[in-house]
Amino acid sequence: MICAALGELNYEKYRLSDNGVFIRQAADELIRRHHCDPDFTPDTIARLLHVSRRQLYRHFEQEPQSMAELIGAQRARTARSLLVTNPTRPAEEIATESGFTSTATMRSHLRAQYGMGPKEIRSSATEAPPTT
Repeated sequence: MICAALGELNYEKYRLSDNGVFIRQAADELIRRHHCDPDFTPDTIARLLHVSRRQLYRHFEQEPQSMAELIGAQRARTARSLLVTNPTRPAEEIATESGFTSTATMRSHLRAQYGMGPKEIRSSATEAPPTT
């Protein structure tokens, strides 16, 4: 039943004998695919996997990051990549494209994950590596 609901995923690579592993892997793949949608939340993942929110969270209890943190971390990775590859693009556009609801939220996630804000990430990317 879960496999049918996940038609967009390549579920054949998952072992259905371990439902917990399947749920975690499917959730990770959904995060990679849909993190840029600002309305994408843990509730969305639960709905797509046809499990309750509580059941979904139970599968991630032993993980170092919560579902919301996993989504935020993926958005921060996307934002960092866009900041580096598009140095003149406004941070507001990058925040939106990365799935953040605001530039302040993006900045907060970037600082938590990389210890730098958007400007610092851009300036560190443009610095030439030291010569030896």
